[in-house]
Amino acid sequence: MDWMFPGLLAVLGFSWLGVAALSLRSFLEPRPLEPLEPQPTPWPLVSVIVTALDEEATIEPALRTLLSASYPELELIAVNDRSRDRTGEVIDRLAADSPRLQPVHIRELPGGWLGKVHAMDTGARAARGEWLLFTDADVHFGPTVIERAIQVCQRERLDHLTLWPRLEGRGLVLRAALVAFMTNLLLLLRPHRIGGEDSRGFVGIGAFNLVRRAALEKTPGLEWLKMEIVDDTGLARMMVDHGCRSNWRSAIQELSVEWYPSLSAMIRGLEKNMYGAFSHFRLNVFLVKLAAILPFVVGPYMAILLPGPWWQKLAGFTALGVWISLAWLAARPAGYGLVEAVLAPFLGAGIMFTALARSTWMTLRNGGIRWRGTFYPIAELRAGARLRL
Repeated sequence: MDWMFPGLLAVLGFSWLGVAALSLRSFLEPRPLEPLEPQPTPWPLVSVIVTALDEEATIEPALRTLLSASYPELELIAVNDRSRDRTGEVIDRLAADSPRLQPVHIRELPGGWLGKVHAMDTGARAARGEWLLFTDADVHFGPTVIERAIQVCQRERLDHLTLWPRLEGRGLVLRAALVAFMTNLLLLLRPHRIGGEDSRGFVGIGAFNLVRRAALEKTPGLEWLKMEIVDDTGLARMMVDHGCRSNWRSAIQELSVEWYPSLSAMIRGLEKNMYGAFSHFRLNVFLVKLAAILPFVVGPYMAILLPGPWWQKLAGFTALGVWISLAWLAARPAGYGLVEAVLAPFLGAGIMFTALARSTWMTLRNGGIRWRGTFYPIAELRAGARLRL
């Protein structure tokens, strides 16, 4: 029986080869956004909806990239969601100089809504466009990215398109955490499955979520997502569940965002949604998932560090090699290097688990989350959770 524990560690280690086999296409097929082509038909009106709460430090440069966009039929709606800083003043000042920009100011949040989703819904109701593009107040757009996205939608007859941006990071530790996050997201969602005939796969990214208005109106609408903490992927799921065609592209040359300015800001920022995204705000789901995932994550390290036969060590190093290779493939499109990829399974994964543990503890201790200045109790969040990952 002495072989049982080393055998278990070997199985956990070599199982990473199966992970690679299932997910490698997602890492090798980034689906870059195609170059701009001559447009034979008139451009449809696109309404870009930017939601902002206390974003005075980031919103002006982000809006200026949109105001400089070359898309000919563009309506820009900036939704000031109860900001306590100068965000509203910045929006109004820019709007005074540009007829493209329409400011919308929200003074109060109605009950039963997350502030972000309510701001998206408010912007959508004010919009006139055939297409609605939801984005955040810190995203920088290249001049032709909207034209190129619309052409993809027209060519593939899509109802929903999301673009993967370049995640900017200051400092090696933060970049390693970002690489770990990107690697986990690709492993979880396996986006290579998305976009095929009758595909049920979905992914949505808050930096660029483009939907056809006519298709959105055939769904329950944003009100169905009003308490969904992962609103971007929730929107994609809702579209796909109602028969809409969805796809994604990588736009790291045309779209960028500094997701978090520091490691501490990242851990604090993930406090609001990691527990909910992982467990749907249900402790029993959290414990079951943690019990299933944790041995798989720590198994390679245990196989390497604990005494055992050579094949146990080989399994551990194999798993670690697969993990680092996948992290490197995820890191390259963002302009990150091998150092960040090597650190991702160690330092980056540790940071992700720290963020998950902190999010879980804070949510359970407080009986809910505080987001964008409003407290939401667990019971409300649990009842409104739509996403199952």
